[in-house]
Amino acid sequence: MTTEKGSLKVNHFIEKRFFSILDDDYLSKALGEMYSNNVKGLLVFDRNCIFKGVLTEEIITKSYLDPSTTKVKSLAVMPPKNITENDDVYKAAYILFNSHLPIIPVFDKDKKEIIGVLEIKSLIKKYSEIDKQFSNMRIIDIATTDVVTVNEYDTLGNALRLMRENKITRLPILGKNGKLTGILTLHDIIEKLIKPKYRSQKFREGERVSREKIKITEYPVKEIMNNVVFTIDPLATVKECIKMMEELNVSSLVIIEDDKVKGIVTDKDILGYIASLYQKPEKFKVLYAISGDVEELDKYELEDAIEHVRNVIQRYEDYLNSGNIYIYIKQHDERFRSMPLYHIRIRLSSEKGVFIGIGETWGLYNAIGCALKKLRDQIEYKRELEKDPYLGLRALVKEVANTTVLPNIKGPKD
Repeated sequence: MTTEKGSLKVNHFIEKRFFSILDDDYLSKALGEMYSNNVKGLLVFDRNCIFKGVLTEEIITKSYLDPSTTKVKSLAVMPPKNITENDDVYKAAYILFNSHLPIIPVFDKDKKEIIGVLEIKSLIKKYSEIDKQFSNMRIIDIATTDVVTVNEYDTLGNALRLMRENKITRLPILGKNGKLTGILTLHDIIEKLIKPKYRSQKFREGERVSREKIKITEYPVKEIMNNVVFTIDPLATVKECIKMMEELNVSSLVIIEDDKVKGIVTDKDILGYIASLYQKPEKFKVLYAISGDVEELDKYELEDAIEHVRNVIQRYEDYLNSGNIYIYIKQHDERFRSMPLYHIRIRLSSEKGVFIGIGETWGLYNAIGCALKKLRDQIEYKRELEKDPYLGLRALVKEVANTTVLPNIKGPKD
């Protein structure tokens, strides 16, 4: 590839081959597609071939939903912003990194047709072949050195808590002597926790089959972890690290020096360095207020929810340009399966006007999603209205035609 570093475009990094699934399929089928094709994410389409988002194994894991009864459409996530083949690769890397997705679609220059995907592993490999200074960096300079670890006799429940609080997907496991003995990843949890989450228990022939929820959060991590851990020297280069990940077909390596864990590096850590080279102007300022029992509101869950709002609004930056986002969060006392009831109000003021979305349901993330859907519907409707000024009139005529009942007109009484 002869492209200069300063003129790198997305079209040099596109993967034409990708895997997809229908939004009406079940999560169990999606997991099967991911495993059989060795991919971390799928593009989701409806039966009219309209793009509906991306689904990943991490999203499925965090949902705690039964894959055999939950449809793909309930968890598909739209990337924060569409990218095209002509976009700057640093901008695209920034969007990919902040989407928390392993892949995002790439559209043609007119943003009408998906022509491929941008995938983390492929992007970092191709970029390292272009930027020699980057490829010769020491991996320890990119890796996470403040490593979160657990003991092999710690509980799986505590491991899951640490993953959630630290926004990580893997944990090195230490033995009694403090040496590395294994690693726990979200993939391991899917294989050993999510897939057998419900066990069929058959009684006598002809009787109903009941489902018993298996409690394994109290199991020691040792029962779930992977004993095979791939390690790398802290002085190894980025190029050597990427090559090793590719050959071993893994997404992370533990950095070891003198039998001690010095860091952990993931393909996303490497992507993060590339993304940091893009200086993105902040167009929307986010403010929020909370009322209710705030003591039980997990600050990491709150940060994720606010970031999700920011990412969704980013999809409309080209239309809205800039403005402020105000999020009002109220937590009620009512609970359903340990999830509190939330009332969310999102007010977006922009150059195109003010939009308001309100949602109330169980769980912060779900309530945020309800409010965002209403907000998106308003933005999209106004955008369509600008293209077609008679859209609102036609909708009103249709509504009146469908709901108005003519009175029973009678003549004067004899």
